[in-house]
Amino acid sequence: MPIQYELEEYAKTIKVTQYTSDQLDDAANAYLALEKRAVQKEEYDVVLVAANSIYNLKSAYPNYFADSDEFLININKVISIQSH
Repeated sequence: MPIQYELEEYAKTIKVTQYTSDQLDDAANAYLALEKRAVQKEEYDVVLVAANSIYNLKSAYPNYFADSDEFLININKVISIQSH
């Protein structure tokens, strides 16, 4: 399931577009067009991600879901290793 995220930093907006597996070519074409826009606008960012389920997508890209739990777990592991 491909999902496209568009971020307008200064406008503080995020646009999410979901595609079916059958629309992978459409998702890739839309992504390429938006990447051309991103080159011209520093505050604009676009990504195209895909996973078999929302759970897998969230596991692979927790930052797109504002989930810092995994990040904090890993940071704590690094701190623990360095303090020994």
